[in-house]
Amino acid sequence: MNTASPSPFDSFNARALSPAAVARTFVEPKPQYNLLVKRAHSLLVGPRGGGKTTLLKMLTPEGIEHWRDAPEAVLGMDYSGVFVPTDIAWDRQLKALGGAGLPTRFVDALVVAIFTTHTLKAFVTCLRYRVAGLSTASRAFRRLSMTRAQEAEVARAMSRVLDLELPLASLSGLIAALGDRSRELIRFASAESLMSEDGRAERFAACPGLFQDIVTSTVSLIDILEAFKPELVGER
Repeated sequence: MNTASPSPFDSFNARALSPAAVARTFVEPKPQYNLLVKRAHSLLVGPRGGGKTTLLKMLTPEGIEHWRDAPEAVLGMDYSGVFVPTDIAWDRQLKALGGAGLPTRFVDALVVAIFTTHTLKAFVTCLRYRVAGLSTASRAFRRLSMTRAQEAEVARAMSRVLDLELPLASLSGLIAALGDRSRELIRFASAESLMSEDGRAERFAACPGLFQDIVTSTVSLIDILEAFKPELVGER
């Protein structure tokens, strides 16, 4: 018989909530949050349901903007936090490919490509939030002024760097294109697991998005943004 008291985290998981929703009930655990908010490398470790996702979402511009009682130290942050959620579904799909006979080096290449695409999508999502209107937030935090024409040009330039076709010349269009790439990579992986080894290396070499490097791609996107908005040079 389990007589343990229910945890306050049992009622919901922050993974399913937007940063704005998390912010409405957020009370920071001061030692942990104050360390995490510093511009420094940090490793956040804790059990499932312990609040890791909540803390990370409260580093994003959206979370901070909707936090009514945010302390001055947080409002003075000189960087924008990008929350990159994990996707258990595609992780399991790709791991299954090893059992389907796809060699490890090919599975590893697909895992890296999908994670890179997932991360780039999170980066652009954060940028889109900063560019969008204030909506229901109680304050402006690290907002970025950009006309629709500028946004369209930024999106086009970023899509060229990432070898993507835009369904719409906007940051939302770029996010949609990155989502399509993730799905295409999953479909490519599933199809490849059913095909013969003959010509596999050539098919992988020709697969769009398979060789985007996460660091150089992100730096390239930042360079494009700074070219359009020089006042952002040096920002993090």
